[in-house]
Amino acid sequence: MKFNKESFLRYLRSKKEKITYLVGAGISMENPTNFPSARDIARILMKYIVPQEEIKRILKLNALDKLRYEIIIEYIEDIFDKDLKFLDYFEINSLPNLIHFFLAYSILQGNYVMTTNFDPMIEKALVKILNNEDILKIKTIITREDFLNFQKPKELFSENFYPLWKIHGSKKNFITNEDTRESLITTISSLGKSKENDSIFAIEPYKKPIIDRLTKNRILIVLGYSGGDDFDIGPTLIELKDIEKVIWIEHSNKIKTSLMEYKGIETIKKRKIKKLPSVLVDMMNKTGCEICFIKTQTRKFIEDHLWNDILTNKLEDILYIFEDYPNESYFSVWIKQYYANFSELLKYRCAAQIYYNLSNFQFLESCILKGIELAKTSKEKDHIFRFYNLMGLSFFKQNETQKALHYFQLALENIDKKQYHLKMDINYENLIVIFNNIGTVYMMEGNFENAEKYFKDALKNLEIIESFENYNPKFEPSMRSRAVRPNLYIDKNRSRGIIDWHTSTLKATIISNLGQIYYKKREFNQALTHFKGAYAINLSFGHLQGMGMQLTNIGKCYLEQGADNDAYKYFLQSTEVLEKLGQDSAVKEVNEFLNKIKNK
Repeated sequence: MKFNKESFLRYLRSKKEKITYLVGAGISMENPTNFPSARDIARILMKYIVPQEEIKRILKLNALDKLRYEIIIEYIEDIFDKDLKFLDYFEINSLPNLIHFFLAYSILQGNYVMTTNFDPMIEKALVKILNNEDILKIKTIITREDFLNFQKPKELFSENFYPLWKIHGSKKNFITNEDTRESLITTISSLGKSKENDSIFAIEPYKKPIIDRLTKNRILIVLGYSGGDDFDIGPTLIELKDIEKVIWIEHSNKIKTSLMEYKGIETIKKRKIKKLPSVLVDMMNKTGCEICFIKTQTRKFIEDHLWNDILTNKLEDILYIFEDYPNESYFSVWIKQYYANFSELLKYRCAAQIYYNLSNFQFLESCILKGIELAKTSKEKDHIFRFYNLMGLSFFKQNETQKALHYFQLALENIDKKQYHLKMDINYENLIVIFNNIGTVYMMEGNFENAEKYFKDALKNLEIIESFENYNPKFEPSMRSRAVRPNLYIDKNRSRGIIDWHTSTLKATIISNLGQIYYKKREFNQALTHFKGAYAINLSFGHLQGMGMQLTNIGKCYLEQGADNDAYKYFLQSTEVLEKLGQDSAVKEVNEFLNKIKNK
């Protein structure tokens, strides 16, 4: 469809004070910011975090296509660099581009801007155009406390603040210099789940009300997204209520701009559009909102069609800023000073984890055996534990439970227990993980007595950690950050509840596993107590996968007890959650329960 400039701009001009922008990483690839793409960052970092001999193998397996950027970051944070030093590049050696300035001026004009970007480029643009006395009026909403304290965008503007909502967090508050790394690590850990595991992370519940307010009865303009990822933005957009229209601007290197408008799902079917982002199709199915899909050179489109028509500040007034800006990205050179000297042992750990996520068990086993040999000479049993645990996980993934149990037992034998009462260490967490994993294997084999014992031992160790945290509020946050990490191996046909990475739905997983034991033993009251406890934990973190699973479990308990009304209520809630995840087979299974109740 030919782009009708006048019609499009006439519409935007009439709504120019009711626009909300949602922006992603693509906006920061433009000159002079020149941030590398997520794929390029992963490619550059790969040569520092896996052994040289494994790089070609991993790239031949198309790991950069199959593993999310966030997964690579999570491995770096967990294995190599807890401070995520590489993210400093996006603060130190970076300059805002024209798109950042466009968004900054949009904020000054009273429009809402929310971003999933970790970088401070929009803030830098605001600082550049504001007087010194107005800089502290920039209000970046980053942390949980920020989202809870600043729930009303209109009030922020009426109090002469310039708000920016950073819904994926940030390493630092650029304006106040506050350390907000916890918000970033939490998000990365939650997003860094492999697509294979069929898990989707939902925006945390405390963020949802403000996102609804930021979009209600407004035009949503989306910039810097491909629309292809199954992360939290998709499910969040699908759930938006009362949104007036979505204008999705997808970047293209072609000079020609194309525009397509859809006023109902039938228009998509008639035109047989294959390249429309799936999230937009889902939005039309779910909300019925109007969609405008534009493919264009983003910066040129803003420069030629949006700036002077929507903003009161003229483009000519800021073009001078870009005259002496550099036109290169030095990330690959800059990162070398920090990442060039990682040990081979750590690299094998990372490579093994990548192979595990790719389900390449042949290369995984070879990598683990090499890692164990290196770990034996390092005198650090923690590494040996991790390799054996990962081997156990790989055999569990292949349904070889006896081999899995053998390696989990070897992992248990190689946990260093001498430090337990000397200081708070990760050893407690290792015990919890391995007890749960062993308990899960026994549960799958029908050995409920042993399974229950190991699950209860896992909870006892978790209580030690929780009591220590409560006793010592200055406790080093390594465990706290891990307390928000969901990453379970979930079979598509049944929940296995096994822990393959640090997880802070850790407690929910163990409680749910105990619930499964009681369910299988037909102790339904006990099972209900545990499933409801697991649901509450998943709800607090916004983990749709866990929520849907527990709602189904609760419904099945009530059904077994003959409480059909309660069962029906929970099954309905379950289908709502599972539909958001696109888990058709699970929805079908729950619908069978619903039909069974209806036909009684």
